Amino acid sequence: MRHLAQPGSVTATRLLDAAENLMRSRGWSAVSYRDLAAEVGIRSASIHHHYPAKADLGDALIGRYTSTFMDNLHRLDEERGSALDRFSGYLDLVRDALSGGVAMCLCARLVADFELLPEGMRGQISEFMQQNIDWIADTLSLGVTQGVFAPIEDVKSVAWLVYSEVQGVQLLVRGFVDITRFDEVADQLIRRLAPARALDLRAG
Repeated sequence: MRHLAQPGSVTATRLLDAAENLMRSRGWSAVSYRDLAAEVGIRSASIHHHYPAKADLGDALIGRYTSTFMDNLHRLDEERGSALDRFSGYLDLVRDALSGGVAMCLCARLVADFELLPEGMRGQISEFMQQNIDWIADTLSLGVTQGVFAPIEDVKSVAWLVYSEVQGVQLLVRGFVDITRFDEVADQLIRRLAPARALDLRAG
């Protein structure tokens, strides 16, 4: 029977923290247990006690990342009444994940190594992306109802386009190490979606 780390384990949490930081900048294949051991300050063999295989680590990592990210989106839904305000909060979450241009959203970064990932991780990443698209679609629909977004004929298609732009610009930010690339795209998204009277939200 394989031993997997308990969710509350301090060492397991430190390993996940280190793995997230390294993989958001390097990707999946460029991070080894030796790298993690050096970051956390333990022996490589000790990592196998918590995560017997790298796939186990990856499953736990994506699961935690998805849970945290979606919790943040639910918090936006609860705390912000305006769909425009919620969408701006979503863009801020993605912007924070870029760390000024030296990293990317974890799942966006791992997609580059998609064919190298274990099957379970692929499924989790696809689910993460679909949850993001669904949230964007729901937010767009709400915004149209509230009158803060311009009318949208096909909300699902627009949600796909919006998510594609948000994911694509991360590569530009990474390539140029320039967070302003993201800010420019974010502002253009707001301008296309929102009537002129709502444009001062991000400026404020």
